Amino acid sequence: MVPDTSQTDPGPTRWAPRVTLCGVNRSEDSLVPPSSASAAVPPGRATWTEPPVSGSDRGEVSGPVPRSPAHAQAVAVLALAAAISQTAFCHHARDAAASDRVAIRVTMADIAAAEQETCRVARRRLSHLGVDPLAEMVPYLRELSGFDCGSATDQWWERVLGTYLAHGIASQTKRELAANLDTSARGTVEDVLGDCAGADYLQALLVSATRGDSRRTARLSLWGRRVAGDALGMIAGMVARLAPLGELLRLDADDGAARLHAELSASHSRRMEGLGLAP
Repeated sequence: MVPDTSQTDPGPTRWAPRVTLCGVNRSEDSLVPPSSASAAVPPGRATWTEPPVSGSDRGEVSGPVPRSPAHAQAVAVLALAAAISQTAFCHHARDAAASDRVAIRVTMADIAAAEQETCRVARRRLSHLGVDPLAEMVPYLRELSGFDCGSATDQWWERVLGTYLAHGIASQTKRELAANLDTSARGTVEDVLGDCAGADYLQALLVSATRGDSRRTARLSLWGRRVAGDALGMIAGMVARLAPLGELLRLDADDGAARLHAELSASHSRRMEGLGLAP
């Protein structure tokens, strides 16, 4: 692919990795799920107590692993978070490699590295819960492959916009689902529920690319609507096909699927408005 020579660096708004990336602290101590005090659990919601962990083998479960519904739901959210970050890593790395601007390439590579760090933490948490992280990620990675298949393009700016919008929708999905976990399980996943790495940088980059360019603005506005349609349809299908996610939605007091779709659609509209691409 021939890189778009009109790529623009947003300059002072450029993103820089910090000690905490996507809500994940790099400290090894943060990789051990914090203990949670017991709390009241709404009727019908499964409760779960984390398995004990050997002090010398962080991440390795000592003793039998409880296979309760709450355990399966926590595993599902962690596997989804790991798959989202792994997919985002691949997309940011791809976009970085295709950029003809050194500043953009380096910053996007840093953003990709932050996503990979989030994926690594989620995998460690899955190991702590006594499951094979890679095996648990497989069905979610398969579902998330739709981000490329449904909205593939060889235009660099469209790819960057697609990554920003689609992964914004995916990241909110994991947070909405995690909100239905019981208190102890939610404490296990909270460190991997942050927003996409570099979201502010990507927003500034896209805004700078469309400023004063009505043709590109119109094209990206149309593309953003297509990406949203594909991503929302993919999320709905994933939740319907993967039982643990469907079970989490059914814990919602309202119509879980309808509420999730409404929340994701509203947030997407706000992202488009922030980019100046709202119809």
